[in-house]
Amino acid sequence: MFARRVLAVLLVGAGLVVAVPGAASASRGRLVFGGGQVEEDPTGCVNAKLSPLSVRNETDEYVVVYQGSNCEGRVLNVVAPGDTAITTFGFSVQVP
Repeated sequence: MFARRVLAVLLVGAGLVVAVPGAASASRGRLVFGGGQVEEDPTGCVNAKLSPLSVRNETDEYVVVYQGSNCEGRVLNVVAPGDTAITTFGFSVQVP
């Protein structure tokens, strides 16, 4: 009886793993930085090539502007989808 319960729990657990879809790997849209830098369907951390950081968020996600490269340091700004921001001391942008 115990073995049947264990088997049932394992089968149900395996079914849930298969049935739950994974998260999207990239945001849809693009980030447009000053100087012509364009990142299509960005994901993770994007380093800007110019400072001050100017970014137009054409993705479907909020993006976070960081003080340092590689999304390190203080958070300086959060840019909503469709908005543009100029951040004097920003060097990188995190996209969920």
